[in-house]
Amino acid sequence: MALSQEKIAKLYANRRQKGIYEERLVELMESDEPGADAHEDWPRDFVPGGVKKSATTLYQGFNNAAKKLGIDGQIDVISRDGSVFIIVKSRVEDYEDVAGEEGDEDEEILITTSNGDGPVNA
Repeated sequence: MALSQEKIAKLYANRRQKGIYEERLVELMESDEPGADAHEDWPRDFVPGGVKKSATTLYQGFNNAAKKLGIDGQIDVISRDGSVFIIVKSRVEDYEDVAGEEGDEDEEILITTSNGDGPVNA
């Protein structure tokens, strides 16, 4: 009985590779790149067999690796729309200034309580 390609892809997608997050962060920090998209830049590690590792798994893995390496203050790990991006803060200072000027701030979300008391700030 042979394993199907789909089953093999799922097995590889869910396997643990010791130190892979640290290796990729070191690679990014040693480069001159301002950031990386984990799924696009490292598909062999994070999209094996076409099955993406979940954004939650990647987010936690890169945050934990950054703390372990002592670089958590130097990078931002951002999860958006099923993807995880790692940004090297010192290489994108100009972008942060522009984003702040354009009003890229958190939205105020109004929530109505279940008893109908009206909107409250979240």
